[in-house]
Amino acid sequence: MVGFFLFVAMFYAPAAVVLENKKVFAAIRQSARLVVKEPQYFLLWAAAIAIVVSVLDFAMIALTSALMGPAGTLFSSYALLVLNSLFVLPYFVIYQAEAYMRRFSILKH
Repeated sequence: MVGFFLFVAMFYAPAAVVLENKKVFAAIRQSARLVVKEPQYFLLWAAAIAIVVSVLDFAMIALTSALMGPAGTLFSSYALLVLNSLFVLPYFVIYQAEAYMRRFSILKH
């Protein structure tokens, strides 16, 4: 539970450090304020990543079990690790940075 709250507080900290060259503690403070002030982007990110990873996990287990039998479950965990690392998570990091940058007036619609 503590880890989840730390994750929520530090959600935008990497984007603040990279995009604005903020110090780590200032980035964490600003990140926590931003999540409390505008939680919709964080909640959408968390729901979307949970859905995408769950659907891919279910599909990969079903596919490999049908093709390979019981050994497919072990293979599916490694295949899913590669799939998530190379294709899914980079897009969610981009969305995280975009959600952070929406607080700038130049990106508001």
